[in-house]
Amino acid sequence: MYQEDLNPYNSSEYEKFFKTTLLYKKISKNYDLVSFDNDLMQIINGLTTRTVLSLSILDAAPFYYLQYLTDLNPSKIYDIGCRANLFKKYVPNLIGIDVLAAKKDRDANADEYLKINNRFYEENFETMEAAFAINSFHFFPLKKIRERVIQFSSLISKGGRGWITFNAAIMLERQVKSKIRLNSKNIPEEEVEKLEKFVRKELYDLPFKLEVFECTINKELDSPLTGNVRILFTK
Repeated sequence: MYQEDLNPYNSSEYEKFFKTTLLYKKISKNYDLVSFDNDLMQIINGLTTRTVLSLSILDAAPFYYLQYLTDLNPSKIYDIGCRANLFKKYVPNLIGIDVLAAKKDRDANADEYLKINNRFYEENFETMEAAFAINSFHFFPLKKIRERVIQFSSLISKGGRGWITFNAAIMLERQVKSKIRLNSKNIPEEEVEKLEKFVRKELYDLPFKLEVFECTINKELDSPLTGNVRILFTK
């Protein structure tokens, strides 16, 4: 059995809705370009490198998923692997967490720097009403994706919600020990199709209620913005 897409993000529909919100008005004052595409290449398509480097750009697509979390009105929302902590300005009660090693990075702006290890999961078992991790939990072989999704879900309290995304290219690189960046141009199409089927099979019948499920590996193997495997659930 394979997990089918559920409530997938529709960029044109969401753009129409989001542009009517006060949040959009706030964001648009701070950025030159607000995009609604999960695909980084689509966002910068047609723009010269010089133009891209001169613009401040924000992808608004994550707010589609974050709405599911804020709808619960949680006392805290954790952004795990937040790095620059970009969403803190716009999401109420957000706490940005990152690994200790990230503290030295130029754009680091987390509220807390922690060791994300087994002890972290044990100490925070079912303690978070809401949490999300955008492309920050995918540094492991692809064959372990189900294990890591369930591990992340262990942080969420009963009735809470979590959202996690993965970039399949990063996971595949670790599985095959590739020394080059993998993408749809250097992996045969039939192999990419097999990867998507594998992921859909691995993530079928997860032990929680899915609210959103998307797997777009066939569209682009390397998806550095918001990943090509996106899972949002209620515990």
